[in-house]
Amino acid sequence: MHPALPARVRAWRALLSMTLAAVALLAAASPASAQDTGPLFYGGTVTPTEVDENGGQISITAKGLDDFGIFMFYADVSGSNGYVESVALYPSNIPDDPNQPWTFSGTGTIPPNTSGDPVTYGVSATVTDTSGQFASGTIGEVRQAAQPNFDDEPAITAASAAPSTVPARGGKVTATATVTDDSKLESVVAAFSLPGRGTTAVDLSAAAGSSDYQGVFDVPSNTSATPLIYQVYIVATDDAGQAAARAAGTVTVEPAPAQPAGQLALSPTFSLLGPVRPGASARATFTVRNTGKLGGPTLTAFAAVSGTGFSILGAQGREQTLAVAPGQSTKVVVQFAPARRGAVNGRLTIRRQDGLQRSPTATLLGLSY
Repeated sequence: MHPALPARVRAWRALLSMTLAAVALLAAASPASAQDTGPLFYGGTVTPTEVDENGGQISITAKGLDDFGIFMFYADVSGSNGYVESVALYPSNIPDDPNQPWTFSGTGTIPPNTSGDPVTYGVSATVTDTSGQFASGTIGEVRQAAQPNFDDEPAITAASAAPSTVPARGGKVTATATVTDDSKLESVVAAFSLPGRGTTAVDLSAAAGSSDYQGVFDVPSNTSATPLIYQVYIVATDDAGQAAARAAGTVTVEPAPAQPAGQLALSPTFSLLGPVRPGASARATFTVRNTGKLGGPTLTAFAAVSGTGFSILGAQGREQTLAVAPGQSTKVVVQFAPARRGAVNGRLTIRRQDGLQRSPTATLLGLSY
């Protein structure tokens, strides 16, 4: 569609509507307006009825008659490719006999056809009288030829990827498709797309003289607890830059086998905090580690201290909530802030939420002088 046409058509139609409204108001003021029976459309012609792929101009004629007078005549040219044009028609033959229809003429434009398919343009016309009444009808059609020797996009059939399911350790998947083109194929690839993780392209090849293409994708292992699903597409491109794509199904990588829960390990198991003066403080850092393997559950636990003057930094009250993924660790910082001189014993305890482990502990000794 010509990019300027729709805006031009809308502006022209808006001007016509405003003008007709004004004419209708003037006509309403006349007593004779009540006798207006509306215009009559007597058909028309369009020539030529066939054009080549380059397009060109067409001549449009239409006939109409009205008992009070014709205000406007226009034709619409609508293509099967979405092209639209409005053409103003002007009087070209006004007979002396007022009972004979007037002839109106105009020139439209058929744009070039850049596709490999023929295009059909329908031509219709609308006549409007001075009171705003109108009549419409079909005039004919114009057939436009397609581009000769047009290069179609590659044709892809029998696209598939097998097997459709592989174990968590991964494996090989073969992508196949039958691909043809009326020119020369530049490339044929299988795109294995994993949402959120990108796409891997695998080149497909065919034996000489064959249109059956295939290639192998080495699917990586899945270490997560959920299956991974690849969307597979076959994409072919010819030497003219035309591309086509077809879905080849999905490939599911099974989830990794569930790993047993690990244990929480606490280190060190003893810490001396101080000596410090009353009103001052000393700190000790402890590591809590989940000994589980990748794929195992995250362990939730609570760190708590006992003993006068001991507390956990960042904790709400005397407990701190921990969530430790398998193979990972987190830190717990214990603070000793004595109010008077002397030695104070304390304990740091890590208590698992599920209660499936004896709680690891560390002995605390705080000194103040």
